[in-house]
Amino acid sequence: MSPPRLCVCVRESRFACDTLPRGSQSIAAKRGPLEDPLTWQALALVLVSACAHASWNLLARRSTDRLAFLWLMNVSAAVVLLPFALWRLIVAPPPTEGWIFVLGTGLLHVGYFYSLGRSYSSGDLSVVYPVARGTGPLLVTVAAVPLLGEVPSWLGALGVLLVVVGVYATHARGFSATDLLAPARAILRDDGSRFALVTGVVIAFYTLWDRFGVRLVDPLLYGYFVFALPPIASAIPMLRSRREPIVAMARTGLGWCVLAACLGYLAYGLVLTAFTLAPVAYVAAAREVGIVVGSALGVLVLHEPHGRGRILGSAAICLGVAAIGAAR
Repeated sequence: MSPPRLCVCVRESRFACDTLPRGSQSIAAKRGPLEDPLTWQALALVLVSACAHASWNLLARRSTDRLAFLWLMNVSAAVVLLPFALWRLIVAPPPTEGWIFVLGTGLLHVGYFYSLGRSYSSGDLSVVYPVARGTGPLLVTVAAVPLLGEVPSWLGALGVLLVVVGVYATHARGFSATDLLAPARAILRDDGSRFALVTGVVIAFYTLWDRFGVRLVDPLLYGYFVFALPPIASAIPMLRSRREPIVAMARTGLGWCVLAACLGYLAYGLVLTAFTLAPVAYVAAAREVGIVVGSALGVLVLHEPHGRGRILGSAAICLGVAAIGAAR
């Protein structure tokens, strides 16, 4: 390793140690960025996380009112995890500036859960899930060029191409000229596809935002507010527009909402744990295998049509995002 590169690593590691919560400083000090491989322990955590994430998305898709389900899911997480959050707040209280990121991620996740619920209301899981989860990392990579001066290598460019092809393939129903042009027309007129794209944009925003937030706030406490703040911020409009569906779901499907809340926080917590075992870029890329899991669940469990093309498209997105992560 050349001396200039060594200096960069030392400066980056010192910044990470100075800004991470005290409990994470020793971990950050032990390794420089992108120097460790994706260990099998970290990979196992990411795979379980991907399955948990796809599973709660499946529960949301099967619900009768997706927005009501997602709102009750977040309320359930806020209530069930409150004792744990209070303990983390006492053990690792965030600095004043950390609360700015907490509030910001809460507002961003209001938009995320709203757009995700709207996309599930009129779109198939095997289309919505890959588009939403695949578009976010793609936009983060593209935005990094003008904002951070990070020009992708040939592997990164190949990853971008795979993601674009994969997103398009999730809509394709055949290989004729009419079928190949159908996805472009569907994005313009299909509400599910449009809101899935909006969800991907929001994912890109909160990914960049949370990248700095978890350096100031304990990640486990930060994850709690990701679920707890959206239902508070959206309580008035939700109770005005969906009071009856919320009450009905609380009576008949509250258990599923609690299960989805536990799966959601489990998925988030496992990824945070994997971050302590392997470089963030590798973990972030590997967790996109949830795209394939989500598409497979949509086809096998919900019996959604055109499964083969959508699963192949999801696999292309997964490979593309993995290539993007490996190229950084």
